[in-house]
Amino acid sequence: MAFAIKCSEVIRNIFLLNRRILFRVLALLFIISEITYASEPYFRHCDSVLESPAFKPLKLFYDSRPNEPRPDNCFLLNKSEFLVTVTNSGRIGQGLYFYDGSANSYELVGGHSWPDISIKREFLGGNQKRFVLINTSNLYRGNWEYGYRILYLVPGKKLQSFAVKDLLFAKENPVSGFCGHDSDGVELTDISTSINGFDVVGEGSENVRVEFNVEEEDCKTGTHRKYKRVFMLQAGDFTEVE
Repeated sequence: MAFAIKCSEVIRNIFLLNRRILFRVLALLFIISEITYASEPYFRHCDSVLESPAFKPLKLFYDSRPNEPRPDNCFLLNKSEFLVTVTNSGRIGQGLYFYDGSANSYELVGGHSWPDISIKREFLGGNQKRFVLINTSNLYRGNWEYGYRILYLVPGKKLQSFAVKDLLFAKENPVSGFCGHDSDGVELTDISTSINGFDVVGEGSENVRVEFNVEEEDCKTGTHRKYKRVFMLQAGDFTEVE
């Protein structure tokens, strides 16, 4: 009898131990899944996601519009709203599109094209808030204009669940560069500016900022100077700081 009781206690202890291990494993898997979800980029290649159930409304839309240029990058905002980038169309058709499945509406964000659009960087601010740095570049009639915008989610916003803001743009002559002329031979500006890349500083903190490396030339004197233009999150919006 004593032996039987002892065996029963051993089995019970093994069961309790295994259950505790199971709970710990499940908790660890949950944490890993949360980290994985948080680390997934907003924009992903459409070829890799359009067949997934979450993107079914967007896929059905494109299936119903076979002549619509296919998107490059797709972003699931919620179960019925999506953002996509399109570059494989004419210049005026390129840009960032918003699809609302509940209204079956599909339109360019801001109502105008953003030629040669590309997702340059996604980064985190405080409280895991994510931002997307977007680059566009437009060559038209001998003039080259390019620059950066930033996109972020706006929880609770009634009209749209996201916001996009222009940060910094520059215009150059693609042949002569600084202080070039447009197609009519008119000087582009008295001060010509070039954007030579950027840095994201303080990622993951409330003080996250984007620092653009800028070079400019005074078209009258020919003097050059290099400096940074810094944009930082303030009162929920990215603004330029000194």
